[in-house]
Amino acid sequence: MEKKKIVIIDDEKDFCFLMKSLLEGMGPFEVDTALDGEEGYYIVLEKKPDLIFLDYVMPKMRGDEVLRLLRQNSETDKIPVVITSGLGEATYLEKEELDKQGISKDRIDRKKMPTPKRMVGEIFKKAQNFESIMYLEKPFSRETLLGLVRKILGDF
Repeated sequence: MEKKKIVIIDDEKDFCFLMKSLLEGMGPFEVDTALDGEEGYYIVLEKKPDLIFLDYVMPKMRGDEVLRLLRQNSETDKIPVVITSGLGEATYLEKEELDKQGISKDRIDRKKMPTPKRMVGEIFKKAQNFESIMYLEKPFSRETLLGLVRKILGDF
């Protein structure tokens, strides 16, 4: 049986290791990892995987930027992508947005700021602008991961 190729793009080294271990233990998968968006983009171009797990907040290139480039390339535009993100990253995005606007965290009205949960929703909405996108909120269970991979790649 031919192994399905999966690429995990996430700046959390432990998360990549855990995902790679889980996936390789679940089925006939060849799993590659990248710790930033730029490296991940080039690995995808080289490997042409059957599935990509893509973090949203990463150094060098954010997940939405990687996704945009992948969807503009006819060799990668149909590869299924699962955006993996969580509340911690949404909080980071909140800080990033405040920094862009030049607003100090101690000078904001927390009631007017979007909640991390709402920001995760915004990440998901942005991801839905592209084809073949799913969203998996961190943390998730092994069973959830297995179900999602089966849904996308079929039985293995």
